[in-house]
Amino acid sequence: MSAHNIQLGEDDFRFVEEKAKGEGISVSQEIERLIAFLRRVEERPIHPDVLALMGILRGIDPNEAKSAYLSAKHL
Repeated sequence: MSAHNIQLGEDDFRFVEEKAKGEGISVSQEIERLIAFLRRVEERPIHPDVLALMGILRGIDPNEAKSAYLSAKHL
């Protein structure tokens, strides 16, 4: 396996470093786990129920809808 350098912001690096320490592995191993997870997520198809809901709220402002709901419920 060839090695490559990546740049991470200080906060991101600390986050990964602390997570790796908690797991008892190196930062490189933690990043490899993250990449493996992302690959699995990308390969997993979207559930048909979720696909059926996509776009159902198109044209609706969720903040406005929430405000209207709470007003009707509590006023």
